[in-house]
Amino acid sequence: MNHLPVLRSLFYLGGTVSFLISSTCDYGAIAQSEAEFDPSGSPGRPSGPIVPGGANTDDDDFDFAAELRVYSPPSDLKNPREDHTGGGVLGCGDEVAAIAPRLNSIGRTASSNPTFVWYNFSDDGDPIEFQLYRYEDDGSFEIVDIEQYDTSQRGFMAYTLPPEVDELEVGEVYLWQVVLYCDREFNEPGQYTSAEIEVVELPADLATGLPEDAVDKGRAYAGAGLWYDAFAEVYDAETPEAEALRQDLLLDLADLEAQLDEPAIVDLSEQLREIADL
Repeated sequence: MNHLPVLRSLFYLGGTVSFLISSTCDYGAIAQSEAEFDPSGSPGRPSGPIVPGGANTDDDDFDFAAELRVYSPPSDLKNPREDHTGGGVLGCGDEVAAIAPRLNSIGRTASSNPTFVWYNFSDDGDPIEFQLYRYEDDGSFEIVDIEQYDTSQRGFMAYTLPPEVDELEVGEVYLWQVVLYCDREFNEPGQYTSAEIEVVELPADLATGLPEDAVDKGRAYAGAGLWYDAFAEVYDAETPEAEALRQDLLLDLADLEAQLDEPAIVDLSEQLREIADL
């Protein structure tokens, strides 16, 4: 059974959401409505992680990872527990898209207070809610953080887990979700998006030699397979170099999500390419 889209109980924790307004995009709605979730047979979802250059490729001599621009996905990526295609409940509002690996793998972070980034296609200023959950051994969820905001903006948006929230633990996998609401009371969920995040140790070479410059730091994180840390450095790009790295990361993610010839993944890949061109 698909646990999504509405998991939360209403309560308030401190934190900050940042907004980055982007130019207009005409990309059409692609999200699928909520349905029963069968991990073994969900359309467009692989039975295991599809790692570029790994044994799952058709040609063992072809290194897909070498064709990527900046992101080097680890060879031991985990498969998501949920179907993160996204969708809508009541049909109001426009799409919202988590900018992270969603269907083929779980993105990683080496931060105990990571930054989560999504793209909001809506101009309506709908109320928005960020939700973060820890997976329990029995498959249930424990609330880590829920944050509500009365308005939203079109473009990239980000939420950094505040220090007063319990730090995320190395070795754990968490589920995060963003929901746009149709009402100001947060009772009528509309569009939603979700992804999972795995917390890992910072590689020793980065712990002792991480660059100061945001773009160089983003490249170092990307090369180490730390998706969330890499994209957090450049999602709000203000220089041509940062914009170029942001685009490369989005296009790499689009390539990774397009490896299976299934409608859901093709749609997600095209959506990411559309965002990269903004």
